[in-house]
Amino acid sequence: WLIRLDKYIDGQNMKGSTELVVRSNNTQTSLNEAVALDVLALSGQVTQRAIATSFSVNGSAEKLRLAIENPGDDWDDENFTGDGVLYKAESGGDYSYRGDDAKAYEDIFDQETDTDNENFAPLAAFLKFINQSDDATFAKDLGSYLEIEAFAKYLAGQELVANFDDIDGPGNNSYLRYDAKTKKITVLSWDLNLAFGSMGGGAAGGPAGGGFAGRGAPPSGVTGAVPGGGLPGAVPAAGAPGGNGARIGGGGRSNILVTRFLANTTFKAVYDKALATMKADVYASGKATEALARWKTLLTAQASDLVPVATIESEAGSIATYLKG
Repeated sequence: WLIRLDKYIDGQNMKGSTELVVRSNNTQTSLNEAVALDVLALSGQVTQRAIATSFSVNGSAEKLRLAIENPGDDWDDENFTGDGVLYKAESGGDYSYRGDDAKAYEDIFDQETDTDNENFAPLAAFLKFINQSDDATFAKDLGSYLEIEAFAKYLAGQELVANFDDIDGPGNNSYLRYDAKTKKITVLSWDLNLAFGSMGGGAAGGPAGGGFAGRGAPPSGVTGAVPGGGLPGAVPAAGAPGGNGARIGGGGRSNILVTRFLANTTFKAVYDKALATMKADVYASGKATEALARWKTLLTAQASDLVPVATIESEAGSIATYLKG
């Protein structure tokens, strides 16, 4: 669900955010996405703020749902300095080059900021380079198109939170932010509801994200503030902390940028360094474990009427197996 708080009341916002995404999840608590967002923030990456809510639609029973910021102009202004353009990758698309005509990207990327001034030229130039440059040119000039260290941290972060559904996953989930001053693209994380191995089913009767009556109607209320998520009995996936192997193609389809970046020994070394640093700074330091404990404590105190304490304990315990690295 996308909720625009200022649609009917000018200026209405929640701590500066005017658009909230109410997230579905395969788990009952969404602890996995909540903790994954904290892990990325702790590593210094740009991400989205999140709260958990007691969510009801048209008088239906309240459900625990995680709500996060929807990236747009306000979010961009808060997280970046200087002019730029934010693009959202659509789930049916990929990072292929489709020419310089903006219409070729209508169902592939959406321009999310400064939408009165359509500008797909920087995105098209970036996609052309990563798809059509030869290996020597790619190695020499990628730094003119892409924030190299930021992308290495992006890949390392997705590895740490064992996200199946990133830019080389089935959903192609990401935002790309073009900086008008540096002329470079930054790849940003989006949609972490499958983090920490969360691929199983939710509560009885269907995934935890479904089940509301009147799905096409506006929500009747969003109340309360608690955090969420987990994954019953999850086992670390290959390439995740506790798993094995380097992260290459985590979601079952290739992404040209990921493939070429990790195939280059110099860029792969930057990724390896970023992964080792993040493991030490966020996992080995205990910071991620502390974040999990905060969410678990808050859920137990404020959401036990929505999710059984035993479920909170189980799902938090599953995430904890990933945080020992």
